[in-house]
Formats: sequence, structure tokens, C-alpha cells
Amino acid sequence: MNQVTRAASWGLLPLTLGMAGCGSSAAIVIKPQAPAVANRSCPPLAGRSFAVAPVQDKRGYANPRNVGFTQTGLFNVQASLETPQPAAGVVYGALQRAIAACGLRAQQGSTPSAWLKVDLVTMQLTEDTGFTSESIKGQIRFEVEAIDAASQASLHRFVVLGTGEASGIDTTSDAEPVLSQALGASVKEFLRGLSRVSVRAPAAPAPKALGLPPSLVTATARRLREEEAEERFSTTLRDKAIMALELSLKRDGSGTHPIKLKRHHIVLTFEDGSQRFPLDPLKVQERHRVNLMVPVFAGGFMVPFMMEAAGTTTGMEYAGDELMMPTARNELRGILFFDLEGGLSSKPKRVDLELEDAVTGAIQRVPLDFR
Repeated sequence: MNQVTRAASWGLLPLTLGMAGCGSSAAIVIKPQAPAVANRSCPPLAGRSFAVAPVQDKRGYANPRNVGFTQTGLFNVQASLETPQPAAGVVYGALQRAIAACGLRAQQGSTPSAWLKVDLVTMQLTEDTGFTSESIKGQIRFEVEAIDAASQASLHRFVVLGTGEASGIDTTSDAEPVLSQALGASVKEFLRGLSRVSVRAPAAPAPKALGLPPSLVTATARRLREEEAEERFSTTLRDKAIMALELSLKRDGSGTHPIKLKRHHIVLTFEDGSQRFPLDPLKVQERHRVNLMVPVFAGGFMVPFMMEAAGTTTGMEYAGDELMMPTARNELRGILFFDLEGGLSSKPKRVDLELEDAVTGAIQRVPLDFR
């Protein structure tokens, strides 16, 4: 898919109008655990040590412990899937145990060779229900930056992805092992990425400018009215506790480098001081899931059976976590979706975003006019 030539959207996949389900039951608490790290998975980094900074949850969820929903019982009542602690803490603990098992964890009170900054972008279980079976998929994705403890220089950046999957008549009981599978896979990928970290800080490079002067980039954002959202997406957003912002970036064409924009490098600040990151696309997909009541003949009785379906939604051509503006393109428009669950009622005040030079990696903060 050519991302640079398509309309941009963070968070909403092509889905149709959500219909009311059968209500919600109490949350189901799951306790994912990554399997023990085998010696063969440890990177050859003898004599080096690392410390993991507290993981930052940038999924955009109002509930930091939520990792998805499942449907339980005869009538498939929706129930939240939650971890005992915030999802970021689950990842943090798994990474801490992994580097300790490999003998790479810095001793308490000592200075590590490098700090590991981790941004959690996705931790989500997605359940699909058919007529005779269900499937459940787990996905964990986070971005890691290794920073030299002495010079504070960035040594290496890498993205980690771990997945898990199961299927059967009822996959509710598979939620915990599937998320554990995804967590274990992400830990293995994390250790592979760590093997490429050089803890010798390079000489400080000369400052590199972005491919365009900051004064030549303008950004604006506005909140979509409810009627606009319904017309554009063929569904309502207010009843799903979602707010949509339209973002526009423009430059005059003098740039020499393409520009990268990541979803978790955007933050919305409300008048009460609270902040939210744009929603993970998987969460918006779940929030817009369509529930259809289908009568099924079983045991001599007609019983209601809940299935899920997805259709097309107009105006949405791309959904993802990262977009690129090439040098040949001077305008980028997209929709950002924010979670309003948890009683958030104040008005948006400011949007802050960072643009990254796709060649040099330099970061530029762009002033944004909110209207």
C-alpha cells in the first residue's frame, strides 16, 4: 500500500455503524506472563549493562489496564479484558526479567551502560466471532530507544512486535495464554534488537536541520462536528466515546528530505490539563465493531446468537501508526481519534506533535494552531 498517496487516518479502519449489544459484564482479569528466557536468546553483550526506564503507555486508552474485550455466555455479553496492573507495567516487568535473566541488568545503585526508553504503542486482544467458531489474536508493539548513560546520545532505535493467536468454540479462556504468547514473542524480538546496540557513544555529530525550515511548516487542527463525522464515516462517534480531530500539515515545497509523522508522537491537551494520545487503530476497530443478532436453532429452541461483521465506511482509505510526507508532497491531511471514556468532558486546548526527518532522524516540534 502506497501510504504517501492516500488519505491519512490514525485509528479508524473501514467499519460500519455500531448497533447496541447485550450490555457489559464485569471485567475479566488476565495475568499474562512471558516464558523464561532461554540462554540462546540472550544477546552477546558481556560486560555491558542496561536499565529500563518506566514504560510509557501511548496507546491512547482511557483505561490503562484494558487490553480488549471478549464475549461470554449464551448471549455473548461483552466483558472487558484487563490486566491486574497497567499494561505498561506488564511490559516493563517482562523486559526487566529478560535482561536480568541474560545478566545484562544494571545493579541497583550502579550506572548502566545505557538506558532503555520504551513507548508502548499496542497491547490488544481482538476476538472475531463466527457462526461455529471464534478466533482471538493478541498483538504487542513497542518502540525502544537506547540512550548512552554518560553522554545521553541516542545509540539505537528499534520497533518490537509480538503476536499470538488461538481459535475454538469459545476463546474467552484463551485470552491469557494468547497475550502471554504475544508477550513472549515481543521479549525475544526485544533481545534481538538489543544485540544491535553499541554502548560506545559516538562522537557528538554536528546538528542536522530538518529538510525544511520550521517557519515553512504550518499545522492546524479542528474538532469535527458530530454531523460531519456521521456523514464522513457513516457512523456516530459520541455514543462510542470517541472524538475526531482533523489535522492538516502544509509546507511550501522547499524541503529536501521526506518527513515522518508517528501516531504516538502526537498528544492532545485538554483545558483541565489532562492529556491523551491518539487511539490505537485496533482499539477504534473494536469500538466500532458491529454486533448482529442472528436466530439459531439449537436443542429445539430458537436462541439469539451474536456475530460480528465489518463493512465499508466512506472516506477512510488508510489506517496506521506512521505516515510519510515525501519531498514531492506539500500537504498531509488526516483524522486523529481520541478516547473520551472515563468522564473526560473538558474542551481540547492544544495539540503538540513532532515531525521526524526520515533521513537524519532529527526531531522538529511544530507549532499548531487549534481552532
